[in-house]
Amino acid sequence: MIPSDAPNTVKLDVALSGHDVIHRHRGSSADRRGGGVALVHRDTIKATTIDLCEYTEFETLAVKLVGRRRKSMVAVCVYRPPGTVTSTFTDQLSGLLDRLLLYIYIFIHQNIIERTEQKVQQKSTHKKEKKQQ
Repeated sequence: MIPSDAPNTVKLDVALSGHDVIHRHRGSSADRRGGGVALVHRDTIKATTIDLCEYTEFETLAVKLVGRRRKSMVAVCVYRPPGTVTSTFTDQLSGLLDRLLLYIYIFIHQNIIERTEQKVQQKSTHKKEKKQQ
């Protein structure tokens, strides 16, 4: 387990060579100790954290991962300590899923726009090259 106050050098020692660690510390609540959630990924993948909100019933870490050829995905780590499932937990989890669906919708829409713009640009460049020949 990585202590909450661990410096980045300790977190990086946890990862194997060629990997990076993204870590979100546990909140500062007096009844919680240590920990948090973490994601270990290849260092060739660009990782950007996504702010999803703070929850009292569980911990989250959401990360957008972009790999080769700009292929991307979103990974979400969720940790809920053992105990009784409460209505607060189910309400918060439902809220998290709603946020994720909205983010995914926006993410897909942005990718469609980017790909369309790339195709238009490629066609424009191709037409210019034909005219020059």
